[in-house]
Amino acid sequence: VAAGGLRDRVLALTRDAAGALGFEPRVLFDGPIDTGVSDEVGAELLATLQEALSNVARHAGASRAEVEVVVGDEVVLRVVDDGIGPPDEDAPRGHGLKNMAARAAQRGGHFELRHGPPSGTILEWRVPLA
Repeated sequence: VAAGGLRDRVLALTRDAAGALGFEPRVLFDGPIDTGVSDEVGAELLATLQEALSNVARHAGASRAEVEVVVGDEVVLRVVDDGIGPPDEDAPRGHGLKNMAARAAQRGGHFELRHGPPSGTILEWRVPLA
């Protein structure tokens, strides 16, 4: 991923989201972030992260969020907040969640949105790298 590598772009994106969120998310990295992820998968990860942080800012009412990027046999993006939790299954939804799921599925991966303990939301997006 050009322009400073994936790690720098993840950090820049979370810093940019701080204004809308009202706080800067905590960011954790594990594994070869800059060398283990192709440009194409990195671009999909960044688009997913941007949408996830936008959803936290617009809908969650969160006071904290954590972004985790782990690279091994797969790349895992996890965004955890302490807000009101994911929407009910029958709640009207925009295209954001469908887009995130489609990005993972197109690359043989998996997308999940679930309640966090004790509250909030855990978004997990994982794509194999092999």
